[in-house]
Amino acid sequence: MTTATLEQVLVGQPETFHTPGARQNPEWTSAIRKRPVAGPVLARELGLEGDAVANPQAHGGRDKAVMAYSRDHVAAWHSELPDLRTDAGAFGENLAVAGLDEFSVCLGDRWRLGEVELEVSHPRQPCWKLARLHDRPDLPKRVVATARSGWYLRVLREGPLEAGQAIETIARPHEAWPLVRVAAIYYGTEGTASDVRELASLPALADAWRREL
Repeated sequence: MTTATLEQVLVGQPETFHTPGARQNPEWTSAIRKRPVAGPVLARELGLEGDAVANPQAHGGRDKAVMAYSRDHVAAWHSELPDLRTDAGAFGENLAVAGLDEFSVCLGDRWRLGEVELEVSHPRQPCWKLARLHDRPDLPKRVVATARSGWYLRVLREGPLEAGQAIETIARPHEAWPLVRVAAIYYGTEGTASDVRELASLPALADAWRREL
């Protein structure tokens, strides 16, 4: 199937941030700030070596082992928000990829990168911490509205990941479910009750999204 590129591998540890003047949570802790790693990084079932989450109730786990974001979105963000930071890691991603996006990636897609195999589990649902990181309260809504959300993957086969690797899509079990459609059904902006039931029945969908649907 399609071949794309892993441009950067990024990891982060929880940090405490201070937002003066914030009415709620002026001091907050998050691992959203990811930094590129030189050389191979081991991908395990629950995430990348050297990466962590600050709130395991909302982040992490098998369905959210790694998060990918498309570098193909950079030009559009620069056009709409020229001052927005768009370097690798600006959206909290572990994998900065090129040649794939939410319109071309489908739920359940399986990727091969060297000896590693990954599976797409659901689109990323941005929270207030992304807004805080960029000091833009409207950013999560913009991310959802533009479908430039990024997406989560499971690690099906562990091994090393490294910048420059080719991403080969080796299986596509749900061709009718590109991530842009998955998100639209989840957020209720399109689709029918039948679509909701169908999406909830797909085995590749993350358990948390299945329960909510």
